[in-house]
Amino acid sequence: MNSRTQSDPARAFARARQGFVKFFGASDNRLPHSHLILDEVKRAGCHWACTYPASKRPRSVQDGAVIYMGRLVSGPEDIRVFGRAIALEHRPGRDDASPEDISVRPWKARWPCYIRVRDAQFIDGELGDGVSLCELMDELGSDVWESTRRRAAESAQKPIDPRASLRQQTQMELTARAIERMNALFESRLASYGGIDQTAVAKLDWPNLPNLKRAL
Repeated sequence: MNSRTQSDPARAFARARQGFVKFFGASDNRLPHSHLILDEVKRAGCHWACTYPASKRPRSVQDGAVIYMGRLVSGPEDIRVFGRAIALEHRPGRDDASPEDISVRPWKARWPCYIRVRDAQFIDGELGDGVSLCELMDELGSDVWESTRRRAAESAQKPIDPRASLRQQTQMELTARAIERMNALFESRLASYGGIDQTAVAKLDWPNLPNLKRAL
């Protein structure tokens, strides 16, 4: 962990020029709204890295981007954003799962590419307490994703459904308007439910990379 003041991460989230929703789970692997967020953090290891398949290295994510962590849930179906963090740009080699990482989480053999993160914040509650991505898409329409915003600007045809762009994606880039709105919604959830205590996060597994850990 680091010695940054609590206000530093808030400024970093507010001034970020890029924001992405990283998806956890799949349409056939949804969790209930009642699933504890801390348990999902432990499973995914997303307190220090988000993972991607080897065929989809996350090359578009720049240093300082915000990664919003969204879990597919059921009953009703939605994607709930339960955490956010500041990204470090992906570097092949450094940001590939090690044998030790895979021994802890065997599924990383199929998802070995990392976006490492710092200053992660997680809502202290259940997945259902997170920000509803479905509600955000209903509110902003095509202006929620950079890809749908551009397509809507280039075409005067029928409205573009932002949900249709989610198929087979590991992450989606948000517009500047959506980043601002997501931050406001996430902070309202933190105000209502609190954040997972950093002492609990510090007790989770961390990578054995001393130089990188100081940077985090």
